[in-house]
Amino acid sequence: MIDDRIIEEFTRRAPFALAEATVLVLAQIGSHSHNTYVPPSDPQAIDDVDYMLIVVPPASYTFGIKTWDGLNFQRDELDVVVYSFQKFVRLLLKANPNVLGLLWLDASSYVQSTYAWHEILTQRHLFSSRHAYHSFIGYAHGQMQKMESFDVSVRAEWRDALGIITACGWTRDQVTSNAHRVMPATTAHTADEIARAVTTVQRIHARHFQGYMGERRKALVERYGFDTKNAAHLIRLMRMCVEFLRTGRMQVYRTHDADHIRAIKAGRVPLDAIKAEAEALFVEARAARDASPLPEEPDLVRADELVRYVHLETYGLRYD
Repeated sequence: MIDDRIIEEFTRRAPFALAEATVLVLAQIGSHSHNTYVPPSDPQAIDDVDYMLIVVPPASYTFGIKTWDGLNFQRDELDVVVYSFQKFVRLLLKANPNVLGLLWLDASSYVQSTYAWHEILTQRHLFSSRHAYHSFIGYAHGQMQKMESFDVSVRAEWRDALGIITACGWTRDQVTSNAHRVMPATTAHTADEIARAVTTVQRIHARHFQGYMGERRKALVERYGFDTKNAAHLIRLMRMCVEFLRTGRMQVYRTHDADHIRAIKAGRVPLDAIKAEAEALFVEARAARDASPLPEEPDLVRADELVRYVHLETYGLRYD
């Protein structure tokens, strides 16, 4: 069943109610699907509860001039992304790691699905190609950059900005939620300095500490000097990339290395070791790409036929 909070947020944000659309699949993704989830009872826990929904919108958004690609939101511990089926397929054809992985989840991760979704899974090979190399590498480099972006200079900027807003009588929560009071009368800082401090706190918070486990994640970043969650994503992505290019199958649910990935997330693996492994995996990925049994390109013709089939099947129209 779909969590009522997801239905409420979707209906509040989308131009139509979720009940007016067809949910092809609701899947639990993220650390749950990777077998690396750490429950909030653990003091090192920094995981949200992630879901992805693939939705066929009302017919007017498929056959008319209106379009709708999707949305994403956070509420409490939930981190939810919703894609229209058309947007989902466009991302699949680019081998986007997050959506490509949705085709290779463990069966237990699919919370709700339709017959059309099972038909998509039987034809998931249509979207498997060597494009995955470039997509996974791009995402991995992004994670590598993010994991060190809260460096010494950013930490100093964060502390200085927090000092200014504290002197103004505001809490960090007030500033990050735009609930801080009007500009205070103060002789210690100018209006421009206060405005810059507010912007700095909001920017750094949004980049590094937002989310259900933001406070714990911040504590780990400040303790170890790098973002351990980004580091875990980096290594997991690259291992999955190498495996997929070599075998044509994606191992989303981690088994033999799940403990190691959790150890990285908990800060028990040094940054130098993570960097060294990442560099070795980049080399392995290039070799795997060159020797891969996967085709160079996805099967666009048959993928197009699949998209037409799913839409017509969903709308109860004849498919020839």
